[in-house]
Amino acid sequence: MNARRILTSSFLCLLTAGANGFSIYDSSSTPNPVQLAPVTLTGTVTITTFPPPISCEFSVDAVVEQDINGVEGTITITDARLSTPGSVLCTAITPTSLPWVSNPIYDAALPNVAGPGVPTNVDFNNAHINICGTATPFTTVFNNNSSSPNAAPSSLNVTTTFGSCAMNGLLVTTGPADVDIFK
Repeated sequence: MNARRILTSSFLCLLTAGANGFSIYDSSSTPNPVQLAPVTLTGTVTITTFPPPISCEFSVDAVVEQDINGVEGTITITDARLSTPGSVLCTAITPTSLPWVSNPIYDAALPNVAGPGVPTNVDFNNAHINICGTATPFTTVFNNNSSSPNAAPSSLNVTTTFGSCAMNGLLVTTGPADVDIFK
């Protein structure tokens, strides 16, 4: 009888441990979840330091990574660039001090697979743009945009201030992979 209780308790602990944690789903990888996944996000941002405000395409290459214990993760922006769909000034604005590593993202802040989508705040400290200044923190909101892994492109909502420049816009996963994070 005690052996059955111990086995049942152990099995329930395993189920509970498997249901929680920082899980990364990469549409270009099988099997899922994975421990790390590269992702590219691109979108239009408005920068309001100049009269009038300018619109630029903002692209970031990032890596989403799970910690060794599987209960938290980070997003590391390895490359970021602004380009010109709207203003030639966009090419003069350069993100610097890369990589930008997010503060830890804990599993408690993440949505459950098949549960309602929950946007997740992701903050980066000491992100810098050359002619604007430093954002401490550079605040973004990551959203899977779906309750099922890789069912819709994920997004990163940017609403922050880099020194003298306010930046607002929405970046969406592009390229070969969509990456979602769940618990």
